[in-house]
Amino acid sequence: MVPPPIPVDCIEEIVEFLESNICTLHSCLLVNRLWCQIVVPILWRQPFRYKRINPSAKLLQTYWSCMTVDCILSEDMLVLQEFNIKLPDSNQPSMIFNYPSFIKRLNYRDLYDFAGKWYGDPNNLRRKRPFRQDPMKTIAKCLFNLFITRGAKFEYLFWDNGNDLIEKMSDNCDKIPPLPEFSANFANIKVLGCFARYEHCEQTFINAASSCHEIETLVVRMCMNDEWSTEKAQRELDTLSQLIDVQKHLKEFIFVEYPGRFWWSPSSRLKNVELSSLSSQVNSLTVVEFYHVDFRFWHPLNSIADLINLETLVFNNCRHQEYVMEPFRFCSFMNLKKLVMKGYEGISFIQSDLLDTLLQHVSKSLMYLSIVMTAETTTTVINAIEKYHLDLLELTIKLDQSHFFALQSCPFYNCPRLNKLVLSSWGYVEVAADAILPQLGKSLPPSVEHLEILAPWIFNIRALESFLDNCKAPLKYFDIRYCREVSDQHINLIWKRLYHNLENLIISEKDPPSSDIDVDEQLNSNGPQDKNYELDSENTNSGFASSDTENESRNYQTDQVSNEDMPLHEIVTRTKISLTVEETYDNRIDILRYRWE
Repeated sequence: MVPPPIPVDCIEEIVEFLESNICTLHSCLLVNRLWCQIVVPILWRQPFRYKRINPSAKLLQTYWSCMTVDCILSEDMLVLQEFNIKLPDSNQPSMIFNYPSFIKRLNYRDLYDFAGKWYGDPNNLRRKRPFRQDPMKTIAKCLFNLFITRGAKFEYLFWDNGNDLIEKMSDNCDKIPPLPEFSANFANIKVLGCFARYEHCEQTFINAASSCHEIETLVVRMCMNDEWSTEKAQRELDTLSQLIDVQKHLKEFIFVEYPGRFWWSPSSRLKNVELSSLSSQVNSLTVVEFYHVDFRFWHPLNSIADLINLETLVFNNCRHQEYVMEPFRFCSFMNLKKLVMKGYEGISFIQSDLLDTLLQHVSKSLMYLSIVMTAETTTTVINAIEKYHLDLLELTIKLDQSHFFALQSCPFYNCPRLNKLVLSSWGYVEVAADAILPQLGKSLPPSVEHLEILAPWIFNIRALESFLDNCKAPLKYFDIRYCREVSDQHINLIWKRLYHNLENLIISEKDPPSSDIDVDEQLNSNGPQDKNYELDSENTNSGFASSDTENESRNYQTDQVSNEDMPLHEIVTRTKISLTVEETYDNRIDILRYRWE
């Protein structure tokens, strides 16, 4: 007996779970015509994401084959003719599927990047290929109009033109169109990102307010100065407030400041900045994040302190936030799980008593804490861990030799579930860690499996041995990529002591030269050796991984062995492996472009 066919709605439910598994989706595509009709819209929902690492000219050629004259504005047609970019022949067979209508998630920057790949394809045989940006920008505009004309219903739209375009091309601004007004294409948008500094930013906010009322995540990048005038910045801020006010259920708000040409000049900055419109989302907002914001001329953040359901609060690389933090003395964050305050070098701090009060308010719910500011704030955090028994899972702080006495009481033992500890710093000032490293080993609770020292610490073999003797934590991940004077003896000692559990050891990409001195001989010597093995940390930014992290660091992996008496070269098998996307991009602003895809 032949089993009954699977109902179509069941097939759709099953295939939806395979959205990120492209290979399996391609296999499903070949089952029969019905499966093909179900799978194709899923594959073409966000095709640029799948090909972003290696942009494909074929992908853009498929879209361009669907192009018609009604999708192209008259001024864009002139640019296409100038650069000999021809429309598809009207007599050619039409596509089987309406591919442009399937797209639901789009980063506008992808259109530009893929247009460059397609335009430079030798198969297109362009007669005129000057080094100009006009063809790519025009192609991107035409493709976006194609999506609109063919009825695409966007759920995710990131209006992004990229840093390099902003900084290198003065005519870039007028090439990104504003979001169309009263368009059904945007009625279902859940994630909207305006990550571009361009001419139509104000109009985009106005049009979005008329079309998009279901936004759950809003990512905005704005400039608080416009050379010596701030009128434009004020209008953009006003229209942004209108957009926030009309949302029914805004959950996440991320604000990024683009510094502008005169970011250093107080007289050129917008004064009396306020985001009072966030009060309209007091019951729905759970995530608020600020990146690279200078709070000198902002009003206190009363609207954020009133958010009763806030779960994540982030201040990353912000300046002068001490001017706006006073309302947080009286906040009622009963559900706050993640708190991040990473200052911008020496231009940011927070009053110790205010930070202590804030940590007391959130002590029952806080799980992820990252405070990287002054040495005094670190002391406040350590004392608060003991005083309020913060049950943290992850902790990031700035630690140096001034905290030796604060570690005497082993404060991290008050976090019985602490799994990840990150020690950071500012800049490149070396930290003599011979005294603090052994004490750190005593302070690590047995629950810690992930330890990162993202700071230019210097420690000798004796200090490292004391750390390993005192450490009872089963470390699986150990990152010392920015530590200085790390020799082969340091590395071999780490493997010899931790090989039972250690899975990843990250050190500088440039291996220091081998030393002929034996580990035991160096342990019995008086003090550190004279040899100085300089590690590469020139591209560090506030102690965090830079955009070239994958080229700077080496990740070693070891096989498990049981015989501790085996020769060292047989115990340790080291192979170079690539860092994960999270390790490479976790502390970069670029991740905001792709976090919600």
